[in-house]
Amino acid sequence: MANFGLYGVPKLMLKGVSKTYASARGRTDALHKIDLSVKSGEFICIVGPSGCGKSTLLKLIAGLDAHTGGEILADGRRVSGPGTDRLLMFQEPALFPWLNVLHNVEFGLKMAGINEKERRAKALQVLELVNLLKFGNAYVHELSGGMKQKVALARALVMEPQMLLMDEPFAALDAQTRATLHEELQQAWLATKKTIIFVTHNIEEAVRLADRVVVFSNRPGRICREIPVNMARPRESYSYAGIAGLIEEIAAELKNPVLTEQDTAREELRGEGYSQKVSVSYTAHSSVAGRFQS
Repeated sequence: MANFGLYGVPKLMLKGVSKTYASARGRTDALHKIDLSVKSGEFICIVGPSGCGKSTLLKLIAGLDAHTGGEILADGRRVSGPGTDRLLMFQEPALFPWLNVLHNVEFGLKMAGINEKERRAKALQVLELVNLLKFGNAYVHELSGGMKQKVALARALVMEPQMLLMDEPFAALDAQTRATLHEELQQAWLATKKTIIFVTHNIEEAVRLADRVVVFSNRPGRICREIPVNMARPRESYSYAGIAGLIEEIAAELKNPVLTEQDTAREELRGEGYSQKVSVSYTAHSSVAGRFQS
């Protein structure tokens, strides 16, 4: 599915991407024929049930794992392994406790051979962007969970990747801290216009952050629907007009699984259970959205 427009030529193209794991117990299909186009500078959020392959997809894009079918192209070049153009940010910040905040942010630049003066200037600039400049000399044990994630974000941004892949980075944080980080991530994105692919199981988070929400089915993960979020930024409140309706719409996508005739035929051919295609429901009840919030 070609996806051109505001941001120009697609930064990322996935064509029929599948992933199957083989073990002594048999084969496990994690992803099935994913077709996705991401434009340069676009903020994509992926939501779906636990175990549907969302995190697996990020690893494939990052080149940390190999897909078993299809093709992944970054800037028109086939992805065959890790690259500095694609950085993956995990749920755990994985900071070095023996380094202070500034040195943690500088670490990647140091490993890349950037001289001290240049890497210090870059690190300070990014720390200012994420509102951590005055904590440059603090150590990991002195930071809150939210501040640790901001350091991890700064460490990723300072490397100036073309694409930032974020795997549920705020899942372990309390609601108030998460809301604050949503605002700051939006500000950082508006300032840098990085291409971001953000995996989450939190529907509100996806709607607040994304240009487009990609809804996955149960395993093996497939794209059920892509929902654009055409709202002005920054989105400062979940009560912003239209957000509640989109939350409920996505919740309805995840609530009512229905197999299509094509999926049923695949089940019969494969002789095993196949993932469920989700039907579209526009029923809007606040209780529905509430039940699907994480």
